Amino acid sequence: MKKQAGGPKTAWIVLAAALLVIVFVLAAFLMARKGSNRDAITLPDGVPQDTTAPAAQQPDQAMVTVSRDNVLKLLSTLERPEAYHQTVALSAALADGAAQGEAEIWRSGDLVRASVRRDGGEEDYLTDGKTVYLWYAGENRVRKLAPDTSVKLDDLIGVPSYEDLRDLTADRILEAGYLTLDEGEGVNCLYVSASADDDGYSSRYWIDVDHQLLYRAYTLSGGEQIYSMQQTALELLTTEDGDLKQRFALPDGSSPFATS
Repeated sequence: MKKQAGGPKTAWIVLAAALLVIVFVLAAFLMARKGSNRDAITLPDGVPQDTTAPAAQQPDQAMVTVSRDNVLKLLSTLERPEAYHQTVALSAALADGAAQGEAEIWRSGDLVRASVRRDGGEEDYLTDGKTVYLWYAGENRVRKLAPDTSVKLDDLIGVPSYEDLRDLTADRILEAGYLTLDEGEGVNCLYVSASADDDGYSSRYWIDVDHQLLYRAYTLSGGEQIYSMQQTALELLTTEDGDLKQRFALPDGSSPFATS
């Protein structure tokens, strides 16, 4: 009786060939993964010890690679959340030490309330983007201001704004990239370093791309850090939040921007 074709020997050959194909595909996959995880950005050199940027982590391949050439365009697509409560720590270098402060910011649409605590005092701001009300803790007097349209609330309370970067010319951008800060659950950021302005101040920004808010900022003069801002808490809210609405009132309880 003749043996049937495809006996044990043939079966082993087919199995061996199949295993070789699997090994080849697996090796190619691992090499591709390894290649996709290589860093594609360079973080700043010569950063002072207290301003050293964390190691970079390349985003998924679906993400756009961030560079000096496209970061201004990417910044133009960002928009702050419609409603939130953010707390930031502020520090300024002085001749005899450092001044520490803290700012709490509540936003709902065009309405913004900010409480700034520094130098042992507290000042509060309330604005709709046009008119600004200012008062100090422990005082009943409320000042009504109508600053020039070029002056933003961020300027008044001393908190940097990443929107200012959009006005820079491309040649002022020294470095830019995407990185993940190893803080909390990880903070995905656009990092931007800008050269010195006409007053000699250079700046570095870390913008949280998930929440589209400034997470950290440094101002330097002559290579020395003279000012810093660091987010310490963030709460995303809704414009219908009852507690949030109460924040947009003056000390006497009136709401100058209330709509009927």
